[in-house]
Amino acid sequence: MLEVETKKVKFKVRNLGTGLYQDGKVEKFTGEPTWSKRGKVWQNIVELKKHFSALEAFRVSLSPFWEVVEYRTNETDAERYPATVLTTKKKS
Repeated sequence: MLEVETKKVKFKVRNLGTGLYQDGKVEKFTGEPTWSKRGKVWQNIVELKKHFSALEAFRVSLSPFWEVVEYRTNETDAERYPATVLTTKKKS
């Protein structure tokens, strides 16, 4: 059973004024981004750049009060095998 630890980077966008995180959505009538305590996690920088491009397409300017928070996580990838491998009964 080989375990390999991989480091992943994930991203959030935080409003420095309120401390809230972007949800990745926009208000229906104003086109402004929505914010919450948990916010959305972007899995890679490309997704985040696409989000910013979409906001600009809606004519939403990126605020100097927004910061990108980069999270480094450690995730373990392990080999997978059928659970029956661990049974104590021997096949005849």
